[in-house]
Amino acid sequence: MISRNWRKKEGEIDLIVYDNVCHELVFVEVKQRSSSKFGCVAESISVSKMRKLTNIINRYINETGFRGKYRCDFIGIWRQNKLLHYKNLDFGY
Repeated sequence: MISRNWRKKEGEIDLIVYDNVCHELVFVEVKQRSSSKFGCVAESISVSKMRKLTNIINRYINETGFRGKYRCDFIGIWRQNKLLHYKNLDFGY
């Protein structure tokens, strides 16, 4: 793991890790829901959240000078630790 809860005014990146298999930096958004009262965990990734992720990822890249491949993943945790993993979120809005 490179960083956890990297915060700036634009928002926060939950996890920043390096994928040694794909040789790329991975920005990970993590959401946890104990019930579906407010929708399923995957619904927490809205267009506005994706825009915020884009801004904070760009800030990280600019500040660190990172020059390489990167992607953004989503991990959803719900009901008794069941996991949902979306690899390489599409920021096409």
